[in-house]
Amino acid sequence: MQSQERAALALWLLQQAPMTTAEMAERLEMSWNGARALLIKISRTTPIYRDDESHTWRVLREGTEGEQA
Repeated sequence: MQSQERAALALWLLQQAPMTTAEMAERLEMSWNGARALLIKISRTTPIYRDDESHTWRVLREGTEGEQA
């Protein structure tokens, strides 16, 4: 899978449900460090963030509060 495909799949997965970095790494067939780096890069241009309480990545939706990763 190419990097653009992984990024698109990661964003689509997060639109379905919040996921941990480990869950995302497994779904994208990559290392934990690679998945974390990808999610951080995606969070720079799209409204996703890491929830520090649940340790999950989430899509920021209207009416919710979140911090950038």
